[in-house]
Amino acid sequence: MTFNLDHVVLAQLDVPDVATANAQLKELLQPGGQRVEPAAEYEARDPSGTIRVVVDARRSLTDVDIQLSWASRIPAARLAAVLFQTPKASASTTRPTLLCCMHRNRAIRG
Repeated sequence: MTFNLDHVVLAQLDVPDVATANAQLKELLQPGGQRVEPAAEYEARDPSGTIRVVVDARRSLTDVDIQLSWASRIPAARLAAVLFQTPKASASTTRPTLLCCMHRNRAIRG
């Protein structure tokens, strides 16, 4: 048994020409002709609003606030997981930086 593969199409890509692709990219980077600059800082909060994490444009941790009432909203066994997940809502940060701040006890504030 033989198959005729002359008319078989495995995949087709609809790729725009270079000029169109460049125009689309420019619009994404400069919507309405205005250049978009990254923010100096990105802030995120966990869904309960108990933890606030701030990272800079280089994704370095700059501040963490944990409300004193955290234990009434977040089970103790989940605190670290919630803390690590919170920055993902804005800009990711490195866990070693976060752990370093927690180790020095700078992360817990009133």
